[in-house]
Amino acid sequence: MEMNRVAISQLNDNIYAWVIRVAVVEKSLIRHAHYMGRKYQRYVFADDLGDRIQGIVYLNDVQVLDEVLQLYSTYYIGSATVRRLTNNRVVLGMVAFELVITQYSFIQLVDPSLRLPIDNIYNFTPFANLGSLRYFGDSNLAILAMVIEVLPLQIFIIGGRYIWVQEFIILNEEMRPMIFAMWEDFLESEGMHLVQIANEHPVVLICRPKVSRLYGVSLATQE
Repeated sequence: MEMNRVAISQLNDNIYAWVIRVAVVEKSLIRHAHYMGRKYQRYVFADDLGDRIQGIVYLNDVQVLDEVLQLYSTYYIGSATVRRLTNNRVVLGMVAFELVITQYSFIQLVDPSLRLPIDNIYNFTPFANLGSLRYFGDSNLAILAMVIEVLPLQIFIIGGRYIWVQEFIILNEEMRPMIFAMWEDFLESEGMHLVQIANEHPVVLICRPKVSRLYGVSLATQE
């Protein structure tokens, strides 16, 4: 298997018969795309060189692969469609492609000796440094913090439609509080789950949040 392996940086929509060895470093909850009328689930994979690529699973494959692909485990993956991304705003990895994975894709858990370490995947940003990143969604921005309070649910009217926003107060190692807002799709999945367990003060990993200075520095999910 290792002899046929390629790096994430070598993947493109013209390559065939490839296999990558990657760790699952991000896994969303199962979501429903109202405009597409179908459910999906997103993943981010990292290889031993530190490169990342996103993956997506649709419809009936979601439930199957939700059981197969476990967070922070390492797999060989192949026979998935490599799809070019033309909108940079939806690129979650380090290459402008994503893997469309089905239950018929090749997926094999690696031998324990070949597991990839995940302790160096994220470089957490101190809250004190967020001011210089305002209004931008840095693809490398990662926040590790504890949820200490759930604020009342808010409703806004934007473009003639109602938008629901759930805010949380989070606290990081600097012991600095920060507002973190979850909008729309995130609210319906991860947001509701976080509200339910907030009294346990969970530690959350927030990847690629939007940084705003509208009323002081705050964080929010991106569109």
